[in-house]
Amino acid sequence: MSDVNALALYEDLARRFATALRGNQLYASDHPIQQRNVDQLLDTLARLLDGRPSIVLGVVGDKLVVADTPLPRAAANLTELLRRLRTSGIERIGIDRGVTREELTEFIGAIATLTQHRDAGTDALPAFPHISVGRIAAETEATGITQDIVAIKRLYDDAARSAEDIYESARVDGRPELAVARKTVEGLAEMAEQNRTALVALTAMKNYDNYTFTHMVNVSILTMAQARALGLEGPQLREFGLSALMHDIGKVRTPIEILQKPERLTDDEFTIMKRHVVDGAEILRQTPEMPIMAPSVAFEHHLRIDGS
Repeated sequence: MSDVNALALYEDLARRFATALRGNQLYASDHPIQQRNVDQLLDTLARLLDGRPSIVLGVVGDKLVVADTPLPRAAANLTELLRRLRTSGIERIGIDRGVTREELTEFIGAIATLTQHRDAGTDALPAFPHISVGRIAAETEATGITQDIVAIKRLYDDAARSAEDIYESARVDGRPELAVARKTVEGLAEMAEQNRTALVALTAMKNYDNYTFTHMVNVSILTMAQARALGLEGPQLREFGLSALMHDIGKVRTPIEILQKPERLTDDEFTIMKRHVVDGAEILRQTPEMPIMAPSVAFEHHLRIDGS
């Protein structure tokens, strides 16, 4: 299963669970609409549990997490699910292969009741053969969920800060700091090999206050994830990641007032902006020990299939 398909299924699981939980407030468990909600949830679980013994939906900070993968910024129904789970004191829901429709129906009802009685605690929940609930903190050593997410977020934030340093060195010295870039890509590549789906998901979650630097990192992550899915690894994978990280480096020669202009660019300004692909190729070509792929990527990253 590709990273994109896995992430889509993880999001679908959270949405289906939220819909079933909300439906429990509106309909009896034997109402056709609520039965359909549970059936759709069960269908998603069946697809996720094909080839794995269990799946975990959890809450870490202000994020929903499925299978160690933080979900992108939540839609309204997922925000409500996050609130309900927090209110109930539930940080982790584990669902094992073999879960039945009857179990899910009863579990949804029990969770809905628990959210209405905040002081009851998870001990008030009945036992289910294929479903377990609890707190992540008590299971961190066994599951690794908290450590994984914290480590990935820290890695991403460090990479964004390094991208800013790389960009600034290119602006001031005329060439990027290659050693910093290689170290940054090495960390991202190692994580891409260990938990590619979670790392890809994080690119959709970050805010874009520092767009230039988060964009550099995101393109590097997504490029390596795709390359890894195609079977590339080792030095070749890292060369792809480094080239992707450097793809916009030519913008160091673009006037800041054009880069940060909130309004639509004039024709003259757009002509200047388009120059960054040439500038990037020149900067990277003149940087000692830069992989030969990098200037080509910088020059061609806006090239259309028809060559325009």
